[in-house]
Amino acid sequence: MRPTFLALIVAMLLGACERVEMTSSTSDASTPATMKSSSIDLTLLQKIVAAPTTVSWRGRRHFEAHYTFKGAPVDLVYEETLTTDGTGRYQLAAEDLIVPTLPAGNEALFLLTQDNREGLMFQHRDPTVRDATLFLNNYTAIDAGTTEQVVGRNCARWSVQANAGGNTWTLWIDLATGVILKSEERDGGQALIALLQYLDFTDAPDTSNAVWHNSVLQESTVPTGQAQAVLGFAPISPRMLPPNYRLARTERVVDPVENRTWARFTYTDGWNEVIFMDGGAVNGSIAIHGPAPQPDVIRITEVGPWSIADGRIASHRVLAASRGGESDLKLLIESSLP
Repeated sequence: MRPTFLALIVAMLLGACERVEMTSSTSDASTPATMKSSSIDLTLLQKIVAAPTTVSWRGRRHFEAHYTFKGAPVDLVYEETLTTDGTGRYQLAAEDLIVPTLPAGNEALFLLTQDNREGLMFQHRDPTVRDATLFLNNYTAIDAGTTEQVVGRNCARWSVQANAGGNTWTLWIDLATGVILKSEERDGGQALIALLQYLDFTDAPDTSNAVWHNSVLQESTVPTGQAQAVLGFAPISPRMLPPNYRLARTERVVDPVENRTWARFTYTDGWNEVIFMDGGAVNGSIAIHGPAPQPDVIRITEVGPWSIADGRIASHRVLAASRGGESDLKLLIESSLP
């Protein structure tokens, strides 16, 4: 059986812990700090935004994730190869698991599973600027002012942090294409959270043998004001968002396994994303870890830096995912109540 979208989201990183909570009736959003000034090349910024759909390239990449699970450190290190065609098509193939060390059969299963998650990895895990205007409003980006080499390519080095604080990123951006060839994410204590680094890079490669990503889900954009007509039901959606987030897109997603139509709302602050999904009225649907909870009960799952909420609200199946933590999820869910 093919995995559902819910299962793919939860499985996107190793390790998870669960706790069941009742949703509360109110939530307070923090006030963002005053925007600082950035010192970056705006032309290069626009190249970063455009690269996934306008640049064709291939590169083998080293990926690391380091986080805590149930109080214990967890490390994931592996290599993968990304191929793009310059029109938005891509293939992300896992190649070699380095950490943890697993028996050959288990490693092969892990790599195959990662291949099945390529859409999530490329669209949501990979660091990138998703909206230039929001990014400039909500983040401070400082150019080191030097040209540095990554896999033989001339790169600018930027330091990035949200104006409201939190983790920091150091980016090495290919000056010619806008592709981020190396990214380091660190927490407030400067511990490494994630590393993505190209080991080689080919501009405009031969893509004739690529097997492009083909989602098992049926996904389509919902035009503004046509949600009910397109979905077949009136979706609920958040009325309050985490500070500085805006709606990026609304989509219709059909899960062929559960035969359920979802409304998927994706919000961004220019860099990070949060996702809210409404699956319509509950009719005995099965959730990720067994039967969906009763109305107004949400199961919160923590997967590395991601927090995922799964449950029922006002007789609707809902799913929300955020890299901003549990408070962002509660804000989304509570403000969606009728």
